[in-house]
Amino acid sequence: IVLDGLDDAVIGQTHVNGEDVLVYSADKIVGILMERDGMDRDGAVEFYDFNIGCLYAGKRTPVLVWEGVEHDGTIN
Repeated sequence: IVLDGLDDAVIGQTHVNGEDVLVYSADKIVGILMERDGMDRDGAVEFYDFNIGCLYAGKRTPVLVWEGVEHDGTIN
């Protein structure tokens, strides 16, 4: 499964439950939403949370990874 318009956020692929799936950077997705759609950071994160981050599309659902989150919850 490919997330339309978010190719630049792909950071790899992995094998989950017997299926090859894409791995996306949630940080890069938020950046794309900010740049491409003119959202501020809060709006982009909210959009991500409600429309992308909760996505389940079966066994081939992409893996979404927050790369810049520190252990204390702050974002780099």
